[in-house]
Amino acid sequence: DVVYNSIFPASGGGSDSGSNPELQPDYYSAVREVRDLLWQRDQLTQLLTEMAAPIAGLVEADRLRWLNAPSDAGNYNSLSGAGKNGLAALVQDMLNFAFEGGNWPGGSVGPGGRAAFLDSLADDQERNLISDKPSITYVGEPNLPSNALRFQTSAFRDPQGAGTFGAVKWRIAEVSPEARVVIEPEQSGSVLVVDRSQWRYFKGTHEPPVAWRERQFDDTGWLTGTTPIGYGETFLATQLGDMQGGYSTIYLRRSFDVVDPTAFDRLELEVQYDDGCNVWINGKLAIQENVGSSELPYDGTAASAGENVAFVGYTLANPAAYLVKGINVVAVQVANASLSGSSDCFIDVRLTAHADAAPDDETPADGSGAGQGKYEIETVWESPANPRFEDDILIPGSAVQPGRTYRVRCRMQDNTGRWSHWSDPVQFQAGAALVTGLLAGLRITEVMYNPAETLADLGLDNDEFEFIELKNVGDEILDLSYLSFVEGVTFDFGSGSIVTLAPGQFALVVRNRDAFELRYGPALSARIAGQYEGRLANEGERVKLVDSWTGTIAEFEYRDEAGWPQLADGAGHSLVPLEAALPGEPTGSLNEGSNWRASTWIGGSPASDDPL
Repeated sequence: DVVYNSIFPASGGGSDSGSNPELQPDYYSAVREVRDLLWQRDQLTQLLTEMAAPIAGLVEADRLRWLNAPSDAGNYNSLSGAGKNGLAALVQDMLNFAFEGGNWPGGSVGPGGRAAFLDSLADDQERNLISDKPSITYVGEPNLPSNALRFQTSAFRDPQGAGTFGAVKWRIAEVSPEARVVIEPEQSGSVLVVDRSQWRYFKGTHEPPVAWRERQFDDTGWLTGTTPIGYGETFLATQLGDMQGGYSTIYLRRSFDVVDPTAFDRLELEVQYDDGCNVWINGKLAIQENVGSSELPYDGTAASAGENVAFVGYTLANPAAYLVKGINVVAVQVANASLSGSSDCFIDVRLTAHADAAPDDETPADGSGAGQGKYEIETVWESPANPRFEDDILIPGSAVQPGRTYRVRCRMQDNTGRWSHWSDPVQFQAGAALVTGLLAGLRITEVMYNPAETLADLGLDNDEFEFIELKNVGDEILDLSYLSFVEGVTFDFGSGSIVTLAPGQFALVVRNRDAFELRYGPALSARIAGQYEGRLANEGERVKLVDSWTGTIAEFEYRDEAGWPQLADGAGHSLVPLEAALPGEPTGSLNEGSNWRASTWIGGSPASDDPL
């Protein structure tokens, strides 16, 4: 084809032997991205099902029209192939072409279908040049709140050696609620706990609390460090300079999230340790190595000296016996061979969940094909390529909506510009936002959408006197740097004159600053954050206020019809939300006309509480 021939030497009609090697890394990176995000069983099943849906009602009629028709008119009597058995069989045949292989009139496709061909095309030429596919895990708040979604990636690794990191990139896409990640045998690992990650730890100078290894234990008072942790080795991320001669044990805890514990057939627990250790998952003992008891005291020691610089693997056959839905905890006690006589001691852990076979039902989307599905290749947010390695990311709350289903992935770039495969996805349903910061404290407290005309306004259009008032009703200073009106009118507070708001303070955004000051006087100038673009429709419209990191602060549609305060529609009064409606603004309380009243005075009460 034209694209391939412009990059690689080719033969055949219209081709030539020229090439552009400088474009080849980008070409291979693009193939890897298509394979990772679109050429997946769940995505193509959904795509083919949707494409087949519009003609599904015509297929049987067409079959009956030609079945057993006279030969001179043409019929289906000698028809062969999957299509003879109906549309569903034809869709399955196309999926076999994509993922299984087989024989077709145009030729045969090998085992693994065209997916295997794409894997070969993407990787074979650069197998020793592309960095390893990263693994990611959720490390945010319990219940996946939409404004606190934090994920962590494994370390950058490159077969070309150290010092080749170029960039890290994250993406999040919305997928159909029914979508499920179909785990291919060669991609069966889902990393729950990555190595070289942050843990809470407690130095064994005395016994820890009895419940220290239980899931509900509060470890916020413990120290924080990155594994491997210990002393006496140069590869350790956290060095404990006081351990030798000071204490013989270390206690560690690490939380991780599991959406569905029943989705896995086995766990692989891998430990890098010196000299002995006990490991629990949610309080259940998983392994005991080179220590005499699972109840080893804080001043206990390992049974003997033993160093495992390479990770040692252990298979846990029944994941449901260890995991729970939601937040889980790995707890570790590592023991040195002696208090003072050992030259080193260290620990690192990783935990991977595996599904040995794809689910029986490999149709992740609604088979009816009704409506447009969500496809992972269509991102809702993508980070810029970060040239500094940072192993975690906070997804902007404005990119997701509670109750919807998303997939997050990460990929790495080396210093030659080659991108790795995208990580296996973490799929989840976003939970309700945490009510903190702006979501808890910032409220829209007045809307002047259809001001009155007066003789004193020197012929200015009455719309020039519009304003929206915001108030900090909370007890902490609010940062408005990432706050914007994005519907109805548009305004970016980050470029305005008010970027912080103290408790009890007001901020105004206005249609026309000069007109506003003409009507209300210059004394309120200090409370004006700036002028917005657009104007508030007199017949009513949707208004949306969003913070990039927190998400939607307020979204509502005001009206000028029955059930809404009529004095606010051109009679000079503003719309003022009832006190009882303020807490519910983030969840839509302002959509109800009964939750508003007209301001007490004509002109409203900008930058002050409206009197009752």
